[in-house]
Amino acid sequence: MIFLFRKTSIVVFFIAKMMRIFKWKVLVTTNNKSYLFRKTEVFFSGLYSEDILYTHASMLDNIEIETVDGDYEKISDKCVDNLYDNIYKLDSLHRFFPNIEDLSKKIKLSVFQYFDGISYEQQMIIQWLENTIYKDSFIINCTSMRFGAKCIWSHSDLKVIFVLNYIFFSIYLITRIFLALAKKVVKKTTFLMQINRIHDNVGINPANSSSVKHDVLFFPHCGVVKIGHPPTDHFYSDNPSSPFYPSRIMHFEYDNRLDISKEVEKMKHFFKVDSVAYERILSGNIPWYGAVQLFFKLFKNIKLFKNIKLFNYTSIGNNIIYIIIILWEYIRFSQYRSAMRNHKNAKIALVGYDILFPKSLALALDSYGIKTIAIQERVRPLFVNCYSYNIHTQLVVSDFTANLLKHSNRFLVKHTLAVGQVRTDHFFDEAPSTVSVYKRRVILLDYHIDKHNKDEKFELILNLKNDIQYRNEVLSIAEANPDIEFIFRGKNCDWYSAQSHHQIIHKANKLPNVTVNTDYSNDHWASYHLCTSADLIIAKPTSLAEECVSAGMNVIVLDYGINHATIVSKFLPSLLKKYYCHSFEQLQDMFDFWKKNKYIISDKGKNKIKSDIFSNLTDGKVKQRVQRSLKVIYDNS
Repeated sequence: MIFLFRKTSIVVFFIAKMMRIFKWKVLVTTNNKSYLFRKTEVFFSGLYSEDILYTHASMLDNIEIETVDGDYEKISDKCVDNLYDNIYKLDSLHRFFPNIEDLSKKIKLSVFQYFDGISYEQQMIIQWLENTIYKDSFIINCTSMRFGAKCIWSHSDLKVIFVLNYIFFSIYLITRIFLALAKKVVKKTTFLMQINRIHDNVGINPANSSSVKHDVLFFPHCGVVKIGHPPTDHFYSDNPSSPFYPSRIMHFEYDNRLDISKEVEKMKHFFKVDSVAYERILSGNIPWYGAVQLFFKLFKNIKLFKNIKLFNYTSIGNNIIYIIIILWEYIRFSQYRSAMRNHKNAKIALVGYDILFPKSLALALDSYGIKTIAIQERVRPLFVNCYSYNIHTQLVVSDFTANLLKHSNRFLVKHTLAVGQVRTDHFFDEAPSTVSVYKRRVILLDYHIDKHNKDEKFELILNLKNDIQYRNEVLSIAEANPDIEFIFRGKNCDWYSAQSHHQIIHKANKLPNVTVNTDYSNDHWASYHLCTSADLIIAKPTSLAEECVSAGMNVIVLDYGINHATIVSKFLPSLLKKYYCHSFEQLQDMFDFWKKNKYIISDKGKNKIKSDIFSNLTDGKVKQRVQRSLKVIYDNS
């Protein structure tokens, strides 16, 4: 028997000690620790017990993980289908979500998002158990679980007993709500006291207080000019009279991590403009009156307990979950709608990151008749079954991806225009040529690894051991091929100064044919220019690797690690799988093949991929097509 808990605590520690008598185990599924446990650890360093197990990723032996980069078995979809099969049909909600076309379909995207949000953690625990010696054990699940999470477990063969899971979550939720309300009351009281002291009514201007009217809004997501990332500059026109000129666009940020004042200065410098309008969305107060009205409407229309057979908890539970999702979506929708009220006459809202754009914000803009426009970031999210969005017009990678969007129930896009991958234009820049004594060059594209993440217990891919293994392997290839130049390039070079990578750094510095590119100061497109100069690219599954494939470059993508053999490629069409390898031995074989033949895939195969997957749109003219499309959309708005 094995007991599941979400975090390590003093109680869990003693339960593990007691379970030892019966040879039962306690499994902790996150690296969270209770406050009391953290304080006790300071005085008793030996509190970690061998009686406590963790969902340690290194215990898994080269399995095919279905959840890290997607939902291969479509468990989330099955949970959504189960919910919709067991709820009563609702009357129209247009009173609460006004002026929105295809409202029921767009609301369903929020239901998908809800189950996608709870699916990852639960499926990782399930797959850990299924791939260890504990797969046949009786499991006593004592974790705090969001409503609906049990549905995910029902699609496994594990023998599970659930103990007060939703109760624990309800207590947690009520506590969070109480603390949030208390914080708000204190903040409000403090603010009113300040008002009284200064005897005026001037406060902090809300994000929607701008007196200047803008036709074009832009929601970049974590800024436009990013360190280590290419700037999101493709929406902007160089023409000062264009509505898409940087200083004529109203920018809004919904991510609290960004320091807007610093971002404005960076943008002014980058675009060489005198002013940039950039504000944070302030969501405003909870619409209590409307939320209460909606609740009673949902309760009445669902007829929660009417005509439900005794002990039939499925319908009751699913209806409750549905009410929670609708209520939450209404609250966020109302808050965003209020924040955008002063900009309701805008024509266009540009979306900086399609898959992360809040659905409730998309609904709010939709309600005002503002057309949302996004550029498709990548091809892969269309396959992995864990993303969804609602966009009026999307400038897509190709006809292939447009067709995928058309036939998907997870992506609601009214219009698509195939333009290509906009960042690939920088493959065609007139970049400064680099002189090399080597006849061939290999670019090594890595993942960014948080140097503070020192163990791989709870992180399957982005952990230090995986990163060290990757660098050791490519360095061994570099050492065996002294006549070929190897250059490391990533979003940053933090690893190059990390103590955990001391031996790797020493080895890299000893090899004359290995360089670590550390220039992140001036050229935002250095990674693209380096790839253009390369004869071969060996990469982790990054967006840049995907873009290099669209340009017909020689690419090897590593889809394996210390504890997994296939994650990313299993979702992709067969044409793209040819670039992926699943072991160091296969990497060596593909490298030797390239060394001998000077290609990974034949010109015929590359041309087929460029045509069938990317519509031959990696041609250096993507931004031109983007600008033309934006002008047409604007003129017709």
